[in-house]
Amino acid sequence: MISKIIRDPEPLETFFIPEKIIHREKQIRDIFTSVILPLKNGIGSSAFVYGQSGTGKTATMKRIMGSEDEIHIFYENAISISSFKKVMGDLAYSMGISIEGKFSYESVFRSIERIRNKNVLLIVDESLNLIRKDFEGLYTIMRAGELFGSSIGTIIISLDNPALHLTAADMRKLGVFNEIKFDKYTIDQLGDIVRSRAEISLYPGSFKEDTIIQIAQLCERSGSARMAIEILQKSAFSAQYGGSECIDAEDVRAASAMINPFITESKLMELDFREILLLQSVCQNLMDGGDCTMESLTKTFSMNTEIHGIKTPDTAFIYRSIRHLETLDIIESRLESFGPGMGVRKKLYVNDVPVEVLMEKIKEISGRL
Repeated sequence: MISKIIRDPEPLETFFIPEKIIHREKQIRDIFTSVILPLKNGIGSSAFVYGQSGTGKTATMKRIMGSEDEIHIFYENAISISSFKKVMGDLAYSMGISIEGKFSYESVFRSIERIRNKNVLLIVDESLNLIRKDFEGLYTIMRAGELFGSSIGTIIISLDNPALHLTAADMRKLGVFNEIKFDKYTIDQLGDIVRSRAEISLYPGSFKEDTIIQIAQLCERSGSARMAIEILQKSAFSAQYGGSECIDAEDVRAASAMINPFITESKLMELDFREILLLQSVCQNLMDGGDCTMESLTKTFSMNTEIHGIKTPDTAFIYRSIRHLETLDIIESRLESFGPGMGVRKKLYVNDVPVEVLMEKIKEISGRL
């Protein structure tokens, strides 16, 4: 017999946008102060928005999109887009501007300024690869006010801080912009988010506070609300189809085992090909010998870049890429001591997913790059 657990399944979907994005009041205020309010006064302003997967970036943007009728807001997921000019072409199309063949940035911006009856906000999500591939396009969009007299507002969203992937000269060229960080949710914040979703989606009495705490604890390390909501959803379905009257700890454990909390396709798509090769080299060392030290990683990485006809990047690139992979929670590093006064060495590990599974994901991603 199927139990009565789920009252409304929609709030259990990760795409559901609640009326209020809790624990993101500061970020919403910063976005309004730095981009929305200037735009309403005819001033184009830009912001970099960044933070880990599941920290509320996209949900916040979608809530803003649903609340601002006075602004024409165009949202683009750029994970598979190769140039900012393509983004501008899509924006123009959304406004009914016909563009055929080759076109210039100037023609698009001037066409938008000529026909628009609302202020325009461009939101570009999952954009880190695009930033690295097309800095000149980024510069053109963010400085469009000076270049073309455009008052379009721009929000650029990514998992990692884009400024860390630009040179000092690039940063000076971009000029003044705003940075808004979405931190990982704390365990208490995750509990509030799960509790809120449970209250609007599940029948009273079908979940306990212990369940909320258990889910929050499982997601503490990732700080991901998306992961927490997905565990709640799968726990609820497990209890409902198992005939239980209430979600229990075993339902939560089963739900947690079904999902892959940290290694997502969007994270891997944020990496450039050299970083993918570096991650592949980490996996190969772990699969071959069980350990991945900096020495063994450098050797394997050198062989992999040679196979692909790429000049082996210097040590600074390797350390910078390791930091990026750690920021994305794909790998972690630990220092291992040789003994008192004998020094230490760094070892690298893959987080929370079998190395073989990660290697398969790398092969899939590599085929698309």
